[in-house]
Amino acid sequence: GRRLTGTGARLGGAALDRVLANPRLAMGHALEQYAMAHLNRGVYLELDRNASLVRSTISISFACDGRSFASTHGDHSVKVFHYPSGRQYALLEGHPRTPWTVRFHPTDPNIVASGCLGNECRVWDIAQQRCLYRYEFGASISCVSFHPNGQLLAITSGRALHLWEYASGAHPRRLLDGNSPFHMVDFHPSGKLIMTGEKNRSQRVYDVQFTLRLVIHRFVYNAPANPKRRQSRNSQGAVSSTSSDPNGNATASNATTETTVTNPSGATSSGASNANGHAPATDPTS
Repeated sequence: GRRLTGTGARLGGAALDRVLANPRLAMGHALEQYAMAHLNRGVYLELDRNASLVRSTISISFACDGRSFASTHGDHSVKVFHYPSGRQYALLEGHPRTPWTVRFHPTDPNIVASGCLGNECRVWDIAQQRCLYRYEFGASISCVSFHPNGQLLAITSGRALHLWEYASGAHPRRLLDGNSPFHMVDFHPSGKLIMTGEKNRSQRVYDVQFTLRLVIHRFVYNAPANPKRRQSRNSQGAVSSTSSDPNGNATASNATTETTVTNPSGATSSGASNANGHAPATDPTS
């Protein structure tokens, strides 16, 4: 076969011995070196303001049609670019702190959702460069994900997973409680599964590097045919609301989950959500 060479990270000593002793690790290392050697360094994109003011880039997401992508930045903004030209054509501002996550609507390339460290989730109209809906949660937003039908957002905020039928005007529903903070959530394209990533509880809170406990939940959701709209708009036209329930429990979402967890020994455990939509808490398995 073709020999793979590259200029990636070099291994030596005991680490190199372990790689060479395992054919799968050796192939993986060779592929990594090859990829690094042929990786295009790319170009810097021209932004709407000086890079020193933008400060950082946190999260990126492609639109469903592949013609644009959005990114979040340390200047508290979401910026949207044409692909492949890289030309910025929209600036979405309003988050009180740095937006940590961004995700496009699954079928409408003009709609994007973002969540920030200031506990706020927003849904934006890109063409009009304005916020359509916003909601303030009880903790920083680490991840958002659209259900494939586009009507529902899953949002991780601290130790809670919320579901938000954002266009209905209803409060989000608190679906799952974790033992540790959630860091990711994503729907399966079928809409019948949802995956969460929760920081392993066995690790120290202040660890810079940590691992996640990934769990796939079976998900059942019946979207309302004609969602009742209960909305109040702010001066910018965005629908705005803050839950009056201190526990974050929501008012209206027809969703349930059943959780299946596979631990390192291969055993599985499962449990359906209770009447309030909260799945039973389970200890981390890795």
